Amino acid sequence: MVDTFKEDKYGDEIKAQLDAVIKGLHKELFADKEPLRADPAKNFHDWSVLEAPAAAAKDATDAVYGSYATAPR
Repeated sequence: MVDTFKEDKYGDEIKAQLDAVIKGLHKELFADKEPLRADPAKNFHDWSVLEAPAAAAKDATDAVYGSYATAPR
């Protein structure tokens, strides 16, 4: 990142740089992966595979924040 900020255009410079970063990340993390979404049965885990880690994450979160509130399982 080049430091080209001018006092009167600081907000515009930040917005332009953030827009570029967001567009790049969208392309890399979403648009370029469109072929993987074509066959969900092949490229996505079944919910049963994710249940155990999700339950463990809930238990760990409840252990830390459970005195405030807990969510249903």
